[in-house]
Amino acid sequence: MLEQVLLRRFSKLKTNEYPDLIIIDGGLPQLSSAQKIFSELNIKIPFICMSKGKNRNAGEEYFHQINKESFTLEKNSPLMHYLQRLRDEAHRFAIMTHRKKRDKNFLNN
Repeated sequence: MLEQVLLRRFSKLKTNEYPDLIIIDGGLPQLSSAQKIFSELNIKIPFICMSKGKNRNAGEEYFHQINKESFTLEKNSPLMHYLQRLRDEAHRFAIMTHRKKRDKNFLNN
């Protein structure tokens, strides 16, 4: 699914419209998927994947990059808190959008 989203999104953008950085929710499989699409499109945008780690919801997120060792930030770091809130908001938005679409389809059938 991530490959489809990235392909649709970035195949239509002009180079001057690219973001400075992409943060992807997910671990190493999502990192590989993003790398595949960006290579196919010959796009050179820095990106990083953020995964929850072994103890989900424990504030132990890990960050993954191509050809670099995974790392984490201090649990109490303001940057870590910001990235967690950013991720949580993306989840909330996706869930609400899916529910609205599902409810609309249910009412129309």
